[in-house]
Amino acid sequence: MPRLFIRDGTAQGLLRELDPGTTTIGRGRDCAITLESLGVSRRHAAVHLGPGGEAVIEDLGSKNGTLVNGTRIRRAVLGDGDEIAIGRATFVYRAAAQDEPAADEVAEPLVHTVLEVDPMRGVGLDDEAADPALLRTAHRHLAVLYRVGRTVSATLNIHELLKTLMGIVFEVLRPDEAFIMLRDEATGAMKLRIFRSKASTATPEAVAVSRTILDKVIRERVAVLSSNASADSRFSGSRSVARFRMMSTMCVPLVREEKVLGVIHAANRVSSGEFREEDLQLFSGIAAQAALAVENAVLYRRIQQEVRRRSNLQRYLPPGAVDQILDGTRELNLGGEIRGVTVLFSDIRGFTRLSEELPPNEVVGMLNDYFAEMTQIVFRHEGTVDKFIGDALIAVFGAAVPHPDDPLRAARAAAEMQAAMDMLNARWEAQGRKTFRIGIGITAGEVLYGNIGSEQRMELTVIGDAVNLAARLGAAARGGEVLLSAPAREAMGGALRAERMPPVEVQGKAAAVEVYRMLPG
Repeated sequence: MPRLFIRDGTAQGLLRELDPGTTTIGRGRDCAITLESLGVSRRHAAVHLGPGGEAVIEDLGSKNGTLVNGTRIRRAVLGDGDEIAIGRATFVYRAAAQDEPAADEVAEPLVHTVLEVDPMRGVGLDDEAADPALLRTAHRHLAVLYRVGRTVSATLNIHELLKTLMGIVFEVLRPDEAFIMLRDEATGAMKLRIFRSKASTATPEAVAVSRTILDKVIRERVAVLSSNASADSRFSGSRSVARFRMMSTMCVPLVREEKVLGVIHAANRVSSGEFREEDLQLFSGIAAQAALAVENAVLYRRIQQEVRRRSNLQRYLPPGAVDQILDGTRELNLGGEIRGVTVLFSDIRGFTRLSEELPPNEVVGMLNDYFAEMTQIVFRHEGTVDKFIGDALIAVFGAAVPHPDDPLRAARAAAEMQAAMDMLNARWEAQGRKTFRIGIGITAGEVLYGNIGSEQRMELTVIGDAVNLAARLGAAARGGEVLLSAPAREAMGGALRAERMPPVEVQGKAAAVEVYRMLPG
């Protein structure tokens, strides 16, 4: 999958996979990639990834501009290896990302090891720790781990967390390079999430890591220290170790409740034996704290996604239907089924004239106030808002959550909508604003209920003659009126008062339609 690697700047080392669609970059918290750097606008730029994999970067009218390979652009197609400068941050675009290190021949498990440490082991002292030097080391480790725990618990943003962890690793252990991989929730594969190197020109593609070491750490949930990986007998048969000639490496899993969430890897090519057992113990302690923080950040992100998903569904569906979809008892699949429902169609009288007389922003404001009130009423009676079409609202009763009295629920909702409209008009009139009335049509009958569209964009809706007739009756109703079709009136029985009206000629019907007008009370 294409990705952006932040080579330098305040977010140095972070990697961001580009999903199909638009990825925004800027200082604003609503951006997909947030940069807290001088010269970055709130919404600075966006990368558009098409279905064919072509990436296009667009400057969003930023003050200081967006540069691709040193040239200021408004819009440009990105190629593999292109450098993007935004403020003080430099991105490298990779068209075909390889998130995992290349596989090599995995060595058979060998008995001889340099050191293996349980990553969940603490920094406790044993009887041999009376040596003052060991006590000083343990005290330093405890101080570091206390600071790590306090620091990483301060954020639930996974990108900020990884950046903070990497800063701590470089401050405390001072490796030449380090990276963090996390397990992808969808595929289960380990993916490189952040990389940092002392060499300013280093990129993730040059990461010195052995698949052999990674496999051992992930499979056995142990921390591995190799003072000289290219000479270590455990990995002597590994081509990747020989190729990278890592002089000193530490690799520690991020483990929570026996589950490996990821790994932290540090390497030093400067001198053999740079890392020692005490370094690995400290690295393991940092990893244990990091694993808890990563787990919390992932859970927080899931909760945020659930809240957004619920919020989006609640705009159109009653709470009962939303719960069914979220708990898996109801699926949103393409296609539909025939259902008997009651359809309510409300229409604003004189909306065209109103639109001509008022500024667009005032019209939109009035519509939002109106739709907000009407939607809440529909939901109170456990109906579904099918859609808004201009100034019209279509609601359905009995589609998502059927009730035996759905026709009555629709009628009561219509009466409440008319009463709410009177209150809205009184408020607008007191503010010196325009007012309007609505007409409502209600029908009952069978419709096709389901998701219409494509896998990328689907809409839960109803299709059928009952929907069309409700729209005709809503258009025929005068301001303040509620018109009922004969099937809807019959389904309501004697639970409400209605008077028969002269048959109405409607488009699409060969004969006039029998209509009733709902009476107050």
